[in-house]
Amino acid sequence: MSKINSLLLSDNFINKIKRAAKIVLITFFLSPIFAMIAYLIVNKYIPGYVSLYSLVPSDVFYYIMRFTGAFGILITFFYVYPFIIKKEKPKNWKLFIVIGVLLLWMFICDLLAEDRSVSFFGALYREEGFITILCYVGIVGTAYILLSDKNSIKFFLRLITIISCIIAFLVFLQSCRVYIPFFESGYYNQFYMGPFYHFNHYGYYLTITLMANIGLFYIEEKKLVKGLLLGAFTLQSYALVLCYTFGCFLAVLFGLICFVVFYWIKNGKTHLIDYSFIVILFVVALLVLLTPYESVFADFLRLTKDVSDIASGKEADHAGSSRWMLWKISFETIGKHPIFGIGSDMSTAEMFNNICNRPHNEFIQYALFYGIPGGLLYFSMLVMILLPCLLNIKKISRETFFCFIITLAYLFSALFGNTTYYITPIFLTFLIWCLKYKDDIVQNEGANEGLIDTKYNLENEIEDN
Repeated sequence: MSKINSLLLSDNFINKIKRAAKIVLITFFLSPIFAMIAYLIVNKYIPGYVSLYSLVPSDVFYYIMRFTGAFGILITFFYVYPFIIKKEKPKNWKLFIVIGVLLLWMFICDLLAEDRSVSFFGALYREEGFITILCYVGIVGTAYILLSDKNSIKFFLRLITIISCIIAFLVFLQSCRVYIPFFESGYYNQFYMGPFYHFNHYGYYLTITLMANIGLFYIEEKKLVKGLLLGAFTLQSYALVLCYTFGCFLAVLFGLICFVVFYWIKNGKTHLIDYSFIVILFVVALLVLLTPYESVFADFLRLTKDVSDIASGKEADHAGSSRWMLWKISFETIGKHPIFGIGSDMSTAEMFNNICNRPHNEFIQYALFYGIPGGLLYFSMLVMILLPCLLNIKKISRETFFCFIITLAYLFSALFGNTTYYITPIFLTFLIWCLKYKDDIVQNEGANEGLIDTKYNLENEIEDN
């Protein structure tokens, strides 16, 4: 046993764990590419399989998520094992207690659900039962292992931007009436969703990747790379227009505004005009590009009218594409199950008057599934990670800063959206990387102390001379 412990505690083994974690996370981030290739191969060489088993690219996403999640749990265990043996507290032990209590509460809620087969293994469409939640933990665990690697965040920002550009280019070709065999709906269409199951889901993905793109524009130094990134941003913005999800447009706009505001707080006026120009360019470009489809002004006018109807107490079930009605029904259901909720993935279309089977608000969704305590635990987790980033905005690194911005943009889209097994783990990855703020603060303070020491030594030298 001592030999096994010495092996597991060795630096060589820890380095191998970190490499394995990176491979697992890369595999998950590449899942859109794997999904498209798998669908093409099966559709071309085994066409009967597609019609018989209804294989779609999003199914491949699910298999990859389960595979990487399972390996992630194993890798995370080996990473945590030395802390257990040495009886050491990890840096973020208070947060881990909250996450542990949240997972335990989810398990209890799913155990008490009316249909445990659904609450543990998920419904046919969403497939977000407790087992899927555990897979999320495995994937996020690999992200946490890479937290100390200063180059990992930049690497994954580049990776997800490249993948998103490939998908956006294919979507652009599809809009030009080119058949795309990588997509389930590969023909020219009214709505574009790439390899995802729904155009809203593609919108959630673009919300993250567009902010990652701007993050790289902020981080990269070479002018040629910055120029390529602006082109990539334009291409993905056009894809956002094509998938036409107004909530995600607002989320990206919110993320860009947060970037400019927090950048000003963090760095002052240096390059502030350049980044403000990007926000203006994004808005103007989308206003122009949306003209052939439906003016974004019409969406803003509808939004204004919806808010006015709600505030004045008028009948407003139509508000937010019927989201107001979904939220009211959700609150009524939460009132009936305030403590333990209804369990993971237990909401049905019948519950929401056959409009959809989710409340289209992730915060309400957590309270619906896991009761008010579950919703509060989830919100507490977010606050424990994001509030320190906000309070130390001047001290955090550029990479951590943009993980923070990506998280804020996604959380804005979460006000109108749902969790999905191919987008939620990506969001949680960038959320957990916000914890790098602790290392950033230490480095920042160390650098300041170094400057003070240098200044003190120079003063002493001048006095001696």
